[in-house]
Amino acid sequence: MRPEIAPRTGVGRTLTASALGAVVLLAAACSSDEEPHVDTALTEVAAAAALVEYFGEALSALPEGASLTLAHPSSSIGAFNPGGVTPCDDNDGDAAGPVFLTLNYWVSGIPEGGAAQELDAIAAYWDDRDRPLVRRSSGEGSTAVATMPDGSAIVAHDNGRGSLSVSGTSACFPRANAGAGGQPEVIDRP
Repeated sequence: MRPEIAPRTGVGRTLTASALGAVVLLAAACSSDEEPHVDTALTEVAAAAALVEYFGEALSALPEGASLTLAHPSSSIGAFNPGGVTPCDDNDGDAAGPVFLTLNYWVSGIPEGGAAQELDAIAAYWDDRDRPLVRRSSGEGSTAVATMPDGSAIVAHDNGRGSLSVSGTSACFPRANAGAGGQPEVIDRP
């Protein structure tokens, strides 16, 4: 089952409940009775690079000065768990099975109170580029999920309390291809 979008503490704890809808959407997209599709050529390094590129695309829909950060823009205790590698099917008990990469960020540098408007801008950007888009409301906020050509999924989430986050999960890849991946602390708008 994938992904887990879980922040560490503080402000992030309230996001976990709000992001539940996004987690369910992505988990449903990746869990089935069939074996997960595995991109045997994909590595963790390449998966991270692709997610960062997709995050840059999402940022280009936002105003100048917007960026993605691991730290919450207004709370030092709202840092995201930076993500990592997770089994594609954690129900089968196979510790050698394929994995996927998850990366999580807060959006910084957007106008105060503008999370809903900026989520709409990201969703419109994806829609204009024919990215399959699923949009769901959950609790106080709303979520848009786009599927990328390589099988990655990118989630933009307005938590309903003024914060916007962007997370991504890669396609599944062999566990042997995991390792040496990295995640920038900040991704600036292109």
